[in-house]
Amino acid sequence: MIPVEVDLSFDENQKKADRLSKYQELIKQDKEEEETDAKN
Repeated sequence: MIPVEVDLSFDENQKKADRLSKYQELIKQDKEEEETDAKN
């Protein structure tokens, strides 16, 4: 059985990773929108 501390830190890391990937998605979308604006 996994100790609770390890479990909690894993959960925190998952949340951070999710947040980071969402943030990177937003940045990617912003860049794509800027490129589209530049073309028009």
